[in-house]
Amino acid sequence: MAGPLAALLLLAIALAWLHPQIVFDGQIYTSADARTAAAVQSLGNDTDGEIPHWNPFVFCGMPSWASLAHNPGAYPLTTPLRVLRDGLGLPPMFWLLFHLGLAGLGTAGWLRWRGESWPVAIAAACWVVALPKLAAWGAYGHGTKLGGFAWVPLVGWCTEALLRRGGPAWASGLALALGMMLLRGHVQIAWYAVLMVAIFVTAAWVAAWVGSGRDAAGRRWLLRQTGWIALAGIVALSVSLALYLPVLEYQAHSIRGSASTGGGTAFDYATNWSLSWPEFATMWWPTVAGYGRGAYVGQMPFTDYPNYIGLPLIILALAGVVVRRDRMSWTLVALVVLATLIALGKNFFVYRIFYELAPGFRKFRVPVMILALQQLALIILAARGLGALFTDRKRIEVPRPLLIIIAAVGLLGVILGTLGGGLLRDSTLEGLASMARGFGRPVPPPAALAEAAALATADALRLGAILLAGSLLVFAAQLRRIPATAGLVLLGLLVFVDLWRVDQPLLRPEHSLSRVGRTASGLVVVPSPTMLADAASLAEYTGDNAMARWLKQQTPRPRVLPLGGLESDNQLAGHQIVSLGGYHAAKLKLYEDVRKRIFDPTAPRLKLARMFGAQWLVSPRPLGDSTLDALGRLGLPVVREPVYSGPDGAAYEILDPMPRAWVVGAIEPEQPGQDTTVQEPEVAVLDRVLAQGFDPARTAILSAVPDPLPQTGSAASSVEVAEEGYNYWSLQVELPQAGVLVTADPWYPAWKVLVDGQPARLLRANYAQRAVALTAGSHRVEFLYDARAYTRGKRLATVGWILIAAGFIGPWPYRRLKDRREPQGPPSGPQPGPGNEPGKEPVRT
Repeated sequence: MAGPLAALLLLAIALAWLHPQIVFDGQIYTSADARTAAAVQSLGNDTDGEIPHWNPFVFCGMPSWASLAHNPGAYPLTTPLRVLRDGLGLPPMFWLLFHLGLAGLGTAGWLRWRGESWPVAIAAACWVVALPKLAAWGAYGHGTKLGGFAWVPLVGWCTEALLRRGGPAWASGLALALGMMLLRGHVQIAWYAVLMVAIFVTAAWVAAWVGSGRDAAGRRWLLRQTGWIALAGIVALSVSLALYLPVLEYQAHSIRGSASTGGGTAFDYATNWSLSWPEFATMWWPTVAGYGRGAYVGQMPFTDYPNYIGLPLIILALAGVVVRRDRMSWTLVALVVLATLIALGKNFFVYRIFYELAPGFRKFRVPVMILALQQLALIILAARGLGALFTDRKRIEVPRPLLIIIAAVGLLGVILGTLGGGLLRDSTLEGLASMARGFGRPVPPPAALAEAAALATADALRLGAILLAGSLLVFAAQLRRIPATAGLVLLGLLVFVDLWRVDQPLLRPEHSLSRVGRTASGLVVVPSPTMLADAASLAEYTGDNAMARWLKQQTPRPRVLPLGGLESDNQLAGHQIVSLGGYHAAKLKLYEDVRKRIFDPTAPRLKLARMFGAQWLVSPRPLGDSTLDALGRLGLPVVREPVYSGPDGAAYEILDPMPRAWVVGAIEPEQPGQDTTVQEPEVAVLDRVLAQGFDPARTAILSAVPDPLPQTGSAASSVEVAEEGYNYWSLQVELPQAGVLVTADPWYPAWKVLVDGQPARLLRANYAQRAVALTAGSHRVEFLYDARAYTRGKRLATVGWILIAAGFIGPWPYRRLKDRREPQGPPSGPQPGPGNEPGKEPVRT
């Protein structure tokens, strides 16, 4: 037990060193993404405890569960982690520490199972938790990425075990790890993990056909093990179906998968965050492209951190490949190469191949995300290299000329970081300005470039000192001047310090990195705010808001048009204010087309804001006369004096707003003679809505001929909201003649409609709104969100969890019964011992 306890203790120390304010002061990391997620998740469940499948407050309404925006209870660890945190008084960001620890322990367990010593395994675990990419995901509000990646080392471990000797228990372990990763809700990370599994399986089959074990029995055995892996994948998918059946239902209607986008995101949009060839060197020199924030000069739209793994770690990984030239090494090399090529995105053809051919791949974006797999594989290789240097029974002797070269490079770095600091700064400033011009982006202000140059000088000193000290440690260990374990620990610590130092600018940017703002006179440097805050600060963002409170006093569900920077903010939605704006990465496609026209910076179509029922215009500050005049000219006149003005913003009343729902008597078809309800409408329909002579208060463009047909005329109708929840709302409608009821809510096929308790057909109106045909008279119209996909998924998930439990528990009774039936006799064959233990030396071959 000493090894596991030491791993837990040292990993806890590493986490405390990396995130001291989180561990000791109970602070949290704050960012725009973290606040956006908190606003959505503050919705909770509906008043009757029902899960909110529809979020009515962002973009006038969009699927909540199916878009992975808010999935209460989907991830099985959410509640236990919260109970542990609250019951034991753990830090508010205990979830972050837990998942970093899980990634580290999974890595350590994998290496220990492969026969590496505990010091090597613990060193690798500490390197994983110190990766800048994971630090950025945790600090900048990308918890689903981090939570998903935390299970990747366990996926790799279980996969390799199954390919070597594993049975049902290992298959259940793989299913559990994959299932938990899927339930964490980041499909792209899960897809990358499956890609890793596929590489491991492919390598095993290549070895079976061309390696030393080319026998039919071995291939039959490998086929069986591949079957276990496939079964584990199926079971993992089944336990996550409550989450992903609704996602699959939604994907055809989101910007990530609609027919008009080719079933996914556009290639240029998907590859915005591609690794450019000049930025390739950020893997070993973090300031090649300015590090991030205001000094960033690379090809990506923006970034806060480099994709750094470190030259010391890369050298150790190369040692691992050279010394341990086994199947595991070449499999990890293949993973590193493929992940790196995919990360190049639009800068290399490999990404295009996956985009065109790999199932589901075109729905993803941010190609550099896959570098997390590359970095994990490099850490495993580096750990093997560290073991080869210090713990193997036949430790390798590094040639002295090579050690001298590494030491000389380190000494050069130390000189550049001290005596040659001015030369390095000048070279860095010139290189960054040249790279910015090469990518067609503005050269950052001199103050921002100076900050990046200062970081480059510190990088040279740090890397030089680590390379110099590392080469001396290896040399001393080869001469037996220091114990091998001491050399291993010190070298592992040096690599950890390298990663930790690169983490600092992204976790505490106020000390070393500024932002860049734009003014009328050009780009200016703006100090970066701290990433750290008290836990109460997030509650303040989603807590009491005077403007939101005033709006809700006017009407139960006020509907606002946000301007002045609030267009992509979810704060008002978190206060149950219906916003025509907001933020989400997988918006409803039809409403996104509407939203783009409403907020078009060159020609906003504010007629659409009226059509979607905007009652108030909100802004972070009072608007000037010129802006108010422009709003009137654009078809959205407002009362010139704000009806509310305070520190939270200003609200203006929109004159003569359209109601939440209304009845029309005139109709036009989307396509004459065709029922297009189940098809994505042509954008030309939206152009017809925007035409000058079209009045949505009197006429509706429908996806199908309504039954009954409306009667033309100007007879007055009455429409009142009777009841409203997240997944349900009802109207009381009085109309003297047949008409079509149109609502100012986005159309989505999961909504069903009842008229006086009887099913009716939901039509699409005016490109993106809901409609239903009504006869003359008094009617109760009910809209219900159909969550059958979720319900089916829950049932199938139960079967999957039972199978996972059976895989863990089932072999035990079988083994006990087998042991009772077999006669006892003297042991024969090789017995467990040092060098013949399961998961030790034999596993390396």
